[in-house]
Amino acid sequence: MLDGAALAVTHDADIAYHAAWGDESGALLLVGTGSLVFARTDEGETVRAGGWGTVLGDDGSGAALGRAALRALLAALDGGPPSALPEIAAERFGIHSADDALAAVYTEQRPLGSFCPLLLAAVEAGDWTAEAALHAEVNGLAKQAGWLATRVGDGIRQRLAYAGGLSGEPAYRAALDAALERHLPGWEVARCEAEPVEGALAMARSLAG
Repeated sequence: MLDGAALAVTHDADIAYHAAWGDESGALLLVGTGSLVFARTDEGETVRAGGWGTVLGDDGSGAALGRAALRALLAALDGGPPSALPEIAAERFGIHSADDALAAVYTEQRPLGSFCPLLLAAVEAGDWTAEAALHAEVNGLAKQAGWLATRVGDGIRQRLAYAGGLSGEPAYRAALDAALERHLPGWEVARCEAEPVEGALAMARSLAG
């Protein structure tokens, strides 16, 4: 207690979850710089999948997409499959060579997530290598949602909302919708339009009685 006020310390995913489903059963997929699948069962237990950080996980996140963009870019510069990535990287990111890409990551230590727009721009340009990388990443994230659904079985309402900065990107959203349809057959899936702050306010009202 602080000055008579009730306090609760919780995961930011719990706050975002409340914005989507309140105290009810369901699942939430968060995708921004990182990624996480968070759910509440019919019994009120919270469960999660993924969200292990950029080194060990965060499939389908902005950081993962940025890493995928740079890997595809370096492959193209090495003589790999033709791609629009080198041209876009030069025009929009000032990266003209493999040395530039390496310096951006290892010397300048630019966040991997800052290169996510590079991949999405290439997808919008119809680049097949970028499209393949995007679909691989969102499929990995959707698989985690499927694993979570398998773990909880019938003990959860079969609905998932997704939220976070990347979920508003049209190309990303289309790829994610298709992947979730494959890995969560029969589930209700939609983007959460409520902001996380609405979940925080709902939790605060509950604490205040």
